[in-house]
Formats: sequence, structure tokens, C-alpha cells
Amino acid sequence: MSASNFPVRSVPPYIYTRSQIDSEDSLQGPSTTPAPWVPLEQSQWAPIVREQKRQMERECPGARQVTWEEMNGNSDLESPAQYRTKPPKPAPVPAKEKARNTILRKWYIPTLLRLVQWAFSMVALVVAIDILKHHANPLTGIEETSAMMAVVIDGAALIYLIVVHFFELTSKPMGIRPAMAIVSVLLLDLVFIVFGSSNLGLAFVNLVVPSGDGHLDHRQLALAVTLVIALIAWILTMVVSLLR
Repeated sequence: MSASNFPVRSVPPYIYTRSQIDSEDSLQGPSTTPAPWVPLEQSQWAPIVREQKRQMERECPGARQVTWEEMNGNSDLESPAQYRTKPPKPAPVPAKEKARNTILRKWYIPTLLRLVQWAFSMVALVVAIDILKHHANPLTGIEETSAMMAVVIDGAALIYLIVVHFFELTSKPMGIRPAMAIVSVLLLDLVFIVFGSSNLGLAFVNLVVPSGDGHLDHRQLALAVTLVIALIAWILTMVVSLLR
């Protein structure tokens, strides 16, 4: 049977069917005799292998090639594989880093600081009004200035804190706002910090200078303590806003 007796096929000529393999004509093709074995040292890959060995000796002095016996002795390939059923526990985060992430990323931190500002501004306003009402005669000198300044500044601060916190909750985060909006909020906070510091200085002067009867006025002491806490809250809020 000759090759011309086979029907026309659409497969490549090097693919044979069973009938072609059994025929005599189909075996007339390229020789399938394997190439002679050449040692690795005499092959074309010998320079690459030698260069890899020299590089390994330079990078890992004293290294040697592991034999099959050593590899089989140090590895257990017959027992079933052991897979992890639970993911490894993450490394513990330091307390300093955890506190920093909480302050800079949690939304409730500015809210708590604004609440502290509002509460102590309210207390300072009430104490200042009580100081003005306690004295039957009009106050004179530093006492009048400190009490009146506390009423004006803390009264304005109560309205400002409600408005600015409403915009903080409903608008974009501080970091992605326009530059003018960021500078406006920081400058307004800075204005209240400056006037609060001056009012605190007057309150401390009232503690140093004795009153008319020579006794320390506990209302002035309460006003000074309240202004200190409120001023610290203002400064912390401004720092957190800058870092966020």
C-alpha cells in the first residue's frame, strides 16, 4: 500500500494514523534514533554551569552541592502535606502607633474635642455672669475686664463651635477641602485661642491681686481653671486638625 492510496487529510503530514504506522510506506520518514549522550562538561551549556558555580562560591563561601541521599533524608515527601488551617496572627501594634492612628483617623476624636470646648466655654460663660451678678456695685479695673471679656468670647465661641462642627460632620474631610476652607477654619480657631489666652492672663492677675476684703474670690479661681481647660482643648483641636 502506497502513500498515494490514502485519502486527502487536513492534518499535518507528521501525524500518522494506526493504519499508516502499520504500513511499510509510512515508516519512511526522518530517523527517530536518539542523539548520543554528551557529558555536561562537554556540552554547550558547560560555560554557563561553570559560571553559576563560581558565582555561588563567591556569594556563599563553603557551599556545596547537596546529594540526592541528603535531600531525601531531610525531606518527608511520602507523608501528606500539612496546610495551615488558620492565618498567622498579625504582629502586635505598639501602643504609641495605635494611639496615633486613633487620633488621626477616627472621626469621633474631633467631635469629642469640640464637645469639651463647648462644655467648658459654657461653664466659663456661666461663671463670668455669676461674677458680674455677685457684686452689687459695678466692678472696676481688671475684675470687670476679665468677666466682661469672658462673657463676650465664650458667648461667641458657643455659636462658632456649633456652626463649625456642623460643617465638619456634613462636609468633606479636612485633608481634601480647598485650601481657603482649611485656612479659614484654622485662623478662626487661632483667633479664639489668642483672645482666650489674653482672658486667661487677666484671670490669673485677679488671683494674684487681692480683692477689696483681702480674701481670694473662689469665682475667679473657678473662671481661671475653666479657661485653662478650654484653652487646652482649643489648642489640641487645632493640632489635630493640622495633622489630619
